[in-house]
Amino acid sequence: MPAAMLMTSVDWYGPFDSLSSARIQSQKSGVEEFLFFAISADGKDRSYVGLSSNVMGRLTESHHVLGGLDEGAIDLWIGLITSQSEPGRRPADSYVSHSTALHIAEHVIAYFLETTENVRKRRSRPQRSAAVFSRWFRPTPPWTRHARRAHPNWPDFIEFDAQEKLARLVWFGGTMVKYDDDQIEGLKREA
Repeated sequence: MPAAMLMTSVDWYGPFDSLSSARIQSQKSGVEEFLFFAISADGKDRSYVGLSSNVMGRLTESHHVLGGLDEGAIDLWIGLITSQSEPGRRPADSYVSHSTALHIAEHVIAYFLETTENVRKRRSRPQRSAAVFSRWFRPTPPWTRHARRAHPNWPDFIEFDAQEKLARLVWFGGTMVKYDDDQIEGLKREA
């Protein structure tokens, strides 16, 4: 009975239409380790997922991708891991540069959402089985839930089984896309 699947739940807050608004709200809220997802407002041109533990240092105009996105032309989401840490690993309150869940969630999202700007994360499929469950909240208190997902192309649930060589993207409400091994391999992006 395999138990290697890492289940990760991410609460996404947004959309912010600028780096400064995301940075200010995240700092006020005490955000530490986080994912961020930027997608052009039209959803077609550019998309990028990243991770950080430094809101003030990462969400800046000097970022190699985010700095090139104009205010108002992007939807920026801040994602916080809300699931528990891996069994047998360090507790969530002990220092690590970035948690395993954060790294794996970033790779799974970049690979299966085929983000345009994550070149390294798209060169190879994730090495580990993982599932990412996403929920979307408004960017300011009282943090109410969005009625719909952040973007129509962004699924509510992504499952990748490295052992079985299959993946599923699920949009709650009835849509599911399945990938077999060849299709997963076809998502790779050449350097």
